[in-house]
Amino acid sequence: VSGYFRGNQVAGQIIPIARSFPDLAIEIYEWLYAFREMGQEMIPMGDSVVLAMQTSRHDMYSSCHHLLETSLPAIFGFCPRTATRAVCRVICDTKRKEDQRKGPTVQFRINNNEVKTGDLPVYSDHLGQKYSEQSRLLESWCECLRGLNKSSNSSDLWRQVADALVQEADGPDMWAALLSVVPHQADLFQNAVWPMLHSADLLSCWRFKKFLDPCVASLAKIADKAVLRTWQEVVLSITRKDLERHDYRDSADALELLKSSYLLLLPEGSLTEMSRNFLAQ
Repeated sequence: VSGYFRGNQVAGQIIPIARSFPDLAIEIYEWLYAFREMGQEMIPMGDSVVLAMQTSRHDMYSSCHHLLETSLPAIFGFCPRTATRAVCRVICDTKRKEDQRKGPTVQFRINNNEVKTGDLPVYSDHLGQKYSEQSRLLESWCECLRGLNKSSNSSDLWRQVADALVQEADGPDMWAALLSVVPHQADLFQNAVWPMLHSADLLSCWRFKKFLDPCVASLAKIADKAVLRTWQEVVLSITRKDLERHDYRDSADALELLKSSYLLLLPEGSLTEMSRNFLAQ
């Protein structure tokens, strides 16, 4: 019980801590989210004999997580790098990282940096789960990204986020979450995200595809012809070996279907002659 009260006091002061000692704030996020009090036995709250209230230790620690979640937008407001690093540490899971090393990796470039991450799990641990505390923290971070265009210095803030992702995002969940945000602010993200989309390795990873399609459709509307021409060459260069690395075994024409699905996301007027011939076939 005393551990909960200490954790709650620290979580309640996470904003001033993050202002003064960013690395300490990141460590607090990591350790409080990493601690799991699974015991559901009920313990008393206070000494009242009139109305003896009780709660479980698991619920008590959940309130610490709630404080950290609700504080994240404020931290993001004055230091997106600190907020992003904190979420990366929370989402990072040692066992999942070990499992990812055994499976295929996905490589791409962002802001002139080469990134190597694990293949996105079929059922990701943290994406879209309403009742997961880590998932709610990740969604809070995504909301912060969606609000970047309201800032006068949004480009500088995004640069902080990108730098933190390159340094800290070991698992694929953070990258998938970023891709889910891109269609909301295509102008802001296009210079960084288009290089990601030029990776045949990433494009052939079917677990990422539901995040990639909206990105391509939105970014293609504002990309210049030279970028789109180069990107079509990347799509057409995808081979069956690329698909086999990511367990494409469903149909004999999976390669043609994959390439076609990407090319059909582009404005018709931007299709190259090679793309038109491929689609015609």
